[in-house]
Amino acid sequence: MVRENRHSVGEGIEDGCAPRSSRISPRIDMPADKRRLVARVKQFLEPFLAHPEMLQTGLYALSGGGSVYAPRIRHMETFLRLLWGVAPLGCAQPDDARLNVFVEGVIAGTHPDSPHYWGDIGPFDQRMVEMAALATALLLHPERFWDTLTSRQQQHLATWLGQINDYEMPATNWLFFRVLVNVALKQRNCAWSPRHMEEALDTLEQLYLGNGWYCDGFVDQIDYYVPMAFHYYSLIYAKFMALDDPLRAERFCSRAREFAANYVHWFASTGASIPFGRSLTYRFAHGAFFSALVFADVEALPWGQIKQLLFRHLEYWDDTEMIGEGGYLTVGYKYPNVVMAEGYNAAGSPYWALKTYLLLAVNDAHPFWQAEPQPVDCAHVQLQREPRMLVCRSPEGDEVQAFTAGQHSSQHAHADAKYEKFVYSTSFAFSVPKGRLALRQGAFDNCLAVAEAGRAVPLYESAYGLSDDTVTEQFVRRTWQPWPDVTITTWVVPLLPWHIRVHRVVSGRRLLLADGGFALPKFESTVHNFERGQLGVHRQLASGVVDYGSHADYTWVEAEPNTHLLFPATVIPMLTQEFSIGDGTLIHGFLGQRVSDASLPPDRLLSSAPEVWLVGDVLTVRSSSGEWSVNFVETLT
Repeated sequence: MVRENRHSVGEGIEDGCAPRSSRISPRIDMPADKRRLVARVKQFLEPFLAHPEMLQTGLYALSGGGSVYAPRIRHMETFLRLLWGVAPLGCAQPDDARLNVFVEGVIAGTHPDSPHYWGDIGPFDQRMVEMAALATALLLHPERFWDTLTSRQQQHLATWLGQINDYEMPATNWLFFRVLVNVALKQRNCAWSPRHMEEALDTLEQLYLGNGWYCDGFVDQIDYYVPMAFHYYSLIYAKFMALDDPLRAERFCSRAREFAANYVHWFASTGASIPFGRSLTYRFAHGAFFSALVFADVEALPWGQIKQLLFRHLEYWDDTEMIGEGGYLTVGYKYPNVVMAEGYNAAGSPYWALKTYLLLAVNDAHPFWQAEPQPVDCAHVQLQREPRMLVCRSPEGDEVQAFTAGQHSSQHAHADAKYEKFVYSTSFAFSVPKGRLALRQGAFDNCLAVAEAGRAVPLYESAYGLSDDTVTEQFVRRTWQPWPDVTITTWVVPLLPWHIRVHRVVSGRRLLLADGGFALPKFESTVHNFERGQLGVHRQLASGVVDYGSHADYTWVEAEPNTHLLFPATVIPMLTQEFSIGDGTLIHGFLGQRVSDASLPPDRLLSSAPEVWLVGDVLTVRSSSGEWSVNFVETLT
């Protein structure tokens, strides 16, 4: 079918998809940093290259559970996601003949008469997602993925990709898949749809919030899809459409510069990024934004700072258990864990992380490769209004905590845990629940769990869907109604390494309340209970709780295994109590700290808790960093 504004493919096969000329930049000695990245990509690809007979089919079967899409699509996804690394690697090492097997897989997958054909797509089809990797391969490395194909094979490939203009897709970052496919087809002089591409770009424009931030289709959901999708794809667009669409290309680059100034605050000096939101199994895809900056030649930060951020981040992930048996990436975060996964996370899904190696397509003479790593100077506290976060950093820079209010997702697994806890930490991460029938099932770290008293087995809930929220430079406030006759307003005051939570509860029923702190590994942790609080230490991590006159009970909850993103088994410090019908105020303090000297006396760590007192509606907090007061009534107006 030939649409308006398309060049016909069918009339002359030899002429329908004539390749544009491509030039390979002159070779110089590859920089050492680039060689390191090349070697790492090869390590990720090696388990697959050991089975060329599977790669030749364009389908690669990995075991590891199910997903919302069919097994054949899962196998195709695994194959195509590898192209995020294969195409840049091919640019860096164009003579690597072993990569030709991926071309064979593309030929098999796009031939309609092949037994391995990827199939005709439909509306909201997962295969649209994977088309982006193939389109990017055509843009980055046409010498391998296009010029080596016969005219008929080129036609099959173009026809299969062109389906993305025929069917409806979510009005989210998915629209960039349509954009990239049309750019790739245009670059190869194939049939493409200017109308569909322009409509997609116009809709994406409506998702822009300002200051470099986008929302992914839902105004309350602002997460890692901003850097690893919106900016990543828009920078690829800017690179290849700079001459055809210079105004939009420059707009995308300008937004990336704005965003970079905010995004750097999400990274600790350890290389860890804040675990927050969905799709965390993509792991070091959080660094893909920095790679795209290099690729598009957008020096949003000095190249040395971008190098430090990116390489520290990759090094952080090298020191994890993300690689499973056979050398394959696993579903999970710091260790294999399907409990935290999304419904669209199949066994091959984690290879989206290979997007981070886009910069391997950059010429060896680029100044990024010559730059010396430089530390990034970040503020200790930064208010980020668009994602509704107060991002705080330790003086050493090795711990970052994001205090949120107003984030919400209704489409994904464990959305309450991934978006609506009080704080998200680079060192302590967070837990997702296995159930709600006990505190150990819910693994309620850094949130307030609420159950109705009087049930034989309490059924706990945590905040999901706030009725009101505020983020300021001094505190975060949120209001939540677990039941129509129960309203809980919480003020959170960050004072790293401590933060204070003030809960104002108005309830028409008796409640059980459990206020959880930062989780620690269950094994090799030492826990201490003192008269005025509790504290646990595991190597360089310390987690503590202090009750400021709320008459709560101290307890350590051993959470269900595999509920935490970083630690397979955890203990969580909690303050628990029963709340009668009526209204009241609870004030609790929580410590989450990296300690350089694990031999420090626990009571000394606990004694650093801020002083807190409440007079009427005015809360005053005094800590080593100064004194701070808030009038609760004024913050509600």
